[in-house]
Amino acid sequence: MTFTITKPPRPVPNVALLKRTLAQIETDPEHWHQHVYAVDLARIGRAECGTAYCYAGRAIILHGNTIDPDNPDIVTPLATDEIDPALTWVLADGRTVMDTGDYAAAILGLTRHQGHRLFSWRNNREDLRHVVAELCGEAADVTG
Repeated sequence: MTFTITKPPRPVPNVALLKRTLAQIETDPEHWHQHVYAVDLARIGRAECGTAYCYAGRAIILHGNTIDPDNPDIVTPLATDEIDPALTWVLADGRTVMDTGDYAAAILGLTRHQGHRLFSWRNNREDLRHVVAELCGEAADVTG
């Protein structure tokens, strides 16, 4: 008896969303906070109004979804998203949700490993430029 193990196809990076997310962070660093998916700026002692997002959180917002700053660790996928059902679960209220990092990786066309690398709380903007360039198959422009 012969067994064949096939790996699922590797996701294709969503280059447009990867670049658009980085560009948004570069042009609006006051609303970027790499340590958490979403946080009300007043909660972290900042004078600006609004919500700050890490790279993953910003990608989700640019994708057209939302993140609740009071519960930023889960997100409800959009009806149009093609998400592996194995990554989701149903809450008592009937909502289908998933881990925010897994969702961001999925919409960006990344593996979990690539997502963890890009979303690390340790990344500064230069790190983000390098990782995004690598994921897009380009050389990083670190002059920003």
